[in-house]
Amino acid sequence: MAAEYNRAGAYDYRELRIRNFNNSQKIDIKNVVVEMVVYEDFASNTLMGHLILYDALDLIHTLPIIGEEEIDLHVVNAGELNKGHDTAESSSDIKKKSEIKGTFKVYNISEIQRDSVSRAQAYKLEFVSPEFYKNIRSQVSQSYTGKTINNYVNSIFTNSLYEKDGTPKKIDIEPTKSIQNFVIPAMTPFEAMQFLAGRSYSTENKSSSFVFYESHWGFHFRTLESFFKEPTSEKFYLTLANVADEKNHGHNIERDEIERNIISRHR
Repeated sequence: MAAEYNRAGAYDYRELRIRNFNNSQKIDIKNVVVEMVVYEDFASNTLMGHLILYDALDLIHTLPIIGEEEIDLHVVNAGELNKGHDTAESSSDIKKKSEIKGTFKVYNISEIQRDSVSRAQAYKLEFVSPEFYKNIRSQVSQSYTGKTINNYVNSIFTNSLYEKDGTPKKIDIEPTKSIQNFVIPAMTPFEAMQFLAGRSYSTENKSSSFVFYESHWGFHFRTLESFFKEPTSEKFYLTLANVADEKNHGHNIERDEIERNIISRHR
C-alpha cells in the first residue's frame, strides 16, 4: 500500500539530506540517489524504506556512514499536486496525498558494489521512522479505567510515541464505543496499540477491524472498513497490453503483471 512514485519526472526531491551519527555533518545526496522506495502497510506500525546511492564521494568513509545516520526527506509527487487543482479537494488534503516529509533513521547498509572503472560504489541504505526506536526504548505499564479505548490510544501515543522535537506527527483515531477497563503490564507502545486494537468496537463501522499503522502523513488507529469507504484514488483495468483505451483512461495492464502494477493508495 505504498504511496508510490513510479514514473520518471512525476516526483520532485525538495530535500534529501543525510546527517551523520553525531549530527556534525549534513550532506545533500539528491544527486547521488538512483532509487528511493518508501513503504506503508497496514501490517507495519511505521514507515520503512530504502535509498540506493551511486556514490563517487566516498561518503561511507568521509561522513562516515555506519548505520546510525538520519535522513531528512521531503518528496512531492508533482502529478498528484497538479491533478488536485482540477478537483474539489481542500489544499490540505491535496498536500497530504502529494508529499512525503519527515526524518528517518538508517538501520542497515547492504548490497555494496564497487565500480572498478570509476572507483565509485553503489549501496543500499535502509531506513525506518524514528518511532520504531522510540517504541523499543519505551514501556507502557499502567491501568486505564472509566473511558473508551480511543482515549487510551491517544494517551499512549501522546506520552510514549509523540516526538516533541522536529515536526510532531499526528494520529487519526476512529471513535470507539463502550467504557472498558484495562491493566497493561510492561508492553511496548506498539504492543499496547495492538492489544487495544483487538478489543475495540467502532461507533461507525460494524467490522471493528482496527489497525494501528503509519502512513506518509501520520499514524492511524482505524478500522479497515473506514478506509474502504474513502474515494478511489486511481482505477486500473485489465485490457490488451500496449493498447491505449480512451474509455479506460489508458491504464492497461498485462495479466501476468497485475500483482506488481496495481497500486492501492490511501490517505
